[in-house]
Amino acid sequence: MKKFFALLVFILPVAFYSQVGYVETENKIYDFLERLNENGLLENYDSFEKPKTRREIAARLIELNNKRDLLNPIDKRKLDYFLAEFEYEIKGTTDGYSSLFGNSIGYLINDKPKFLFFSTDTSVGSVFVNFLGGAESIYKSEIKNGAFALPYIFGGKIRLTFGK
Repeated sequence: MKKFFALLVFILPVAFYSQVGYVETENKIYDFLERLNENGLLENYDSFEKPKTRREIAARLIELNNKRDLLNPIDKRKLDYFLAEFEYEIKGTTDGYSSLFGNSIGYLINDKPKFLFFSTDTSVGSVFVNFLGGAESIYKSEIKNGAFALPYIFGGKIRLTFGK
């Protein structure tokens, strides 16, 4: 029993201090970065190493923002979108974010990255909570009287960090 508690004393601090937030491999940021890397706008970018940390992606976005004048208008808009999405990692602020359960006016109609809830405190950490879901209608006309189905999927995503 003493060995178990001794092990916890060494493992828990490592678990709290070694946390890293990764960006899901399905995120569109990877396609954007890979394309601009192929155009020669990123230095030493390894497109095969996935997932990347949020800080790594933020550093690449800053690099691209410094070369903004080399981007076409569509890429500039995409860059602005991703700069807003990674604002917390880049600037340490959430001024460009919108929360349903906060004091955000126009949650549904603004262009800000949206969360159900988020809270940040540099001394404690941050939490970002979002809903994920979708539905699809399926209609099969070959069956007598037709057949209809409405499959749906829903869930949530929580990103939690301790400290800044």
